[in-house]
Amino acid sequence: MHELDNFISQKPLGRLYHYTGAAGAIGIIQRSHLWATDYRHLNDRREYRLGAKLLNKEIVRSKLDEVERKAL
Repeated sequence: MHELDNFISQKPLGRLYHYTGAAGAIGIIQRSHLWATDYRHLNDRREYRLGAKLLNKEIVRSKLDEVERKAL
């Protein structure tokens, strides 16, 4: 979990997309805060598996980028 906490605490380097309605977008902008639903409350379990897969891929990419920066 330590790696996940470190990853989550970083600011995105590029664009971050989030599916929401107008009220949700306004709340995110006003509070400068984005939070995720507990995976057990998702309508489709595939959403959790896809999210976990994408998060793992991003963590690996982030680690590789860090190794490359240290090598320079």
